[in-house]
Amino acid sequence: SQITHPRFHYQGFVDGRPQLAEIYRTHDVLLAPGPYETFGLGVLEGLATGLTVIGPDAGGTGELLRELPEPLLFSAGHTGSFLRAVQLALERDPIAESQAAMEIARQYGTWDEAIDRQVRTYETLLTGDRPWDRASIN
Repeated sequence: SQITHPRFHYQGFVDGRPQLAEIYRTHDVLLAPGPYETFGLGVLEGLATGLTVIGPDAGGTGELLRELPEPLLFSAGHTGSFLRAVQLALERDPIAESQAAMEIARQYGTWDEAIDRQVRTYETLLTGDRPWDRASIN
């Protein structure tokens, strides 16, 4: 919240889909600083709307962002690395970033398809239909 830049606005808590849709429509960059997002669905949604996404080099966010031609990753837990990624994002062409983001998101399909893949993954883990031995993880 202390960063000052003409293209930066700290949003704070977002309450509801209409507010979120307006934020996506009126902004260029999504900061996804949490290192523990498992499937990266929030990041995927940001990419689908054409936002430049900055995220940690860990978890689902890191995996997803590595698919971009020039991902804006920072070392998880390192403030200086995060701030450098923010500065780099503000220096980039938002139109080129937007096109790359939407192309990656298209490969994942719709929100419903992404959630379906997530549910299938959990079902696979619960039913035991997996390539490793259930006893080895208990």
